Amino acid sequence: MNRLHLWIGVLALTCFAVGLAAGLVIQRRLAPHPTRPGQFADYEHLLSETFDLSADRRRYLAQAMDAYARDIDAVRTRYLAKAGADMQRELEQVGLRYADLIRNDVLPASRRQAFDEVSQATLYPTQ
Repeated sequence: MNRLHLWIGVLALTCFAVGLAAGLVIQRRLAPHPTRPGQFADYEHLLSETFDLSADRRRYLAQAMDAYARDIDAVRTRYLAKAGADMQRELEQVGLRYADLIRNDVLPASRRQAFDEVSQATLYPTQ
């Protein structure tokens, strides 16, 4: 009977070890991959804190900033071979389009005047 208890103990420890290993493997596969902060993470944080955005508005802002980064990269790729004023003009248009999107779609109406003031100070700084 003593030998039987030994084999039951060995079987129990083996099952425990296999279950633990399987759990670790499954956890790694199911765990979300860490994401690196976006290109505009500091700007997103600044807008979120300054304008006290809700979680939904923060998600929408993050999506807008991701799309903005992709559009900038697309413009940069198109104009990489032929740098010049055309690229700058198009980048300014993209920037204005996303500033308008943030102002009108992300921020609540009550905070748009403050955003306009911040934007004007940023676009046209007084030395």
